[in-house]
Amino acid sequence: GKGLIVNEDTENAVKQRRRALLLHSAGPDVQDIFSTLPLTGEVTDYDAAVTALNTYFVPQVNPAFARQTFHQIAQKQGETVQQFVTRLRKAARDCNFAADNDNQIRDAVLNKCTSDYVRRKLLEEGQGLNLARTLVIADQCEKVEAQMTALSTARGGEVTVNRVMEKPWKKPTCGKRDKGHSKFKDNSDRSCYRCGKVGHYGRDANCPAKGQTCRKCKGRDHFARVCKSKRDKPHVNQIEEVQNDPSNEYAFTILGSDRSNMLVICVGGVSLKMMVDSGATSNIIDEATWETLKSSNIKCKSYAAPQGKKLYTYGSSSSLSVKGSFTCNTSVGDSSVQAEFLVIRGKGIPLLGRQTAMKLGVFKDRH
Repeated sequence: GKGLIVNEDTENAVKQRRRALLLHSAGPDVQDIFSTLPLTGEVTDYDAAVTALNTYFVPQVNPAFARQTFHQIAQKQGETVQQFVTRLRKAARDCNFAADNDNQIRDAVLNKCTSDYVRRKLLEEGQGLNLARTLVIADQCEKVEAQMTALSTARGGEVTVNRVMEKPWKKPTCGKRDKGHSKFKDNSDRSCYRCGKVGHYGRDANCPAKGQTCRKCKGRDHFARVCKSKRDKPHVNQIEEVQNDPSNEYAFTILGSDRSNMLVICVGGVSLKMMVDSGATSNIIDEATWETLKSSNIKCKSYAAPQGKKLYTYGSSSSLSVKGSFTCNTSVGDSSVQAEFLVIRGKGIPLLGRQTAMKLGVFKDRH
């Protein structure tokens, strides 16, 4: 009551009673702590008691730390600038900004607000921008943005496209078809003129036709299926019929520099450049290529060298040394077969034999 108001004219009995009431209201735990505090004053010194308790219980503020915390505060998603400023005011109380308090809050709004539109409008204000004008401008901008969103929704939910990027075509993993391929199957104007596939254009460095030779015109950097040349005669290596033991195998080309018939084949899940040899009765790779396939984790079943079977090159009477064999899934494009490969000692060009090539559709017998 009024009898406990302390001023210069208050009697000592009233001051003593108010100090006792303060300690009584704080409770026995605070009373025990108070009895250990220094500089508590006389029993009639109420101000000394309050100062001693505040010194003990109120945490000491570190202005430097408080400023670092203040400058890290950013506007949250969905938070208005007014709500953002309220949080900044609370954080600024311990920063000891003094007369520069409002300017610090204004700068924090300008730096950490989420809307570029609000930031642009604030910067347009120039030197006259203070905290009060910041709140007025930000409120107006937020209302305009809300109204524009409502109008856009009323027109049927139109979406503004800010940027369109051409997604680079990614070469499909060997043995797997691109899931999005069928979506654009009929969109011929978007297909690549080099390989015929969709999802990229001819200038794409990842086009599978880059570096390949057309089997129709022998031109470079395109496939036969999209070739515009009028030359339609297939190129077939010359073959001579020779009466031989049916248990033997023959390879038309093992060594040579002519790689016009090279084709990328998926062998056991590993991409391998092979020459289509219309005169070969077997699929052949050398031991160095076999080691490369193994290091690439080829999926296959390997076997020892077949007994009683000999492998000859064209026009040679001496057989090649066969190290072993393996069978695996072999594919090109959408076609795949189980095929056997013979592994020879020495060095040679990987050959795709006639039968496997025909099954895969990369070679057709015209007879």
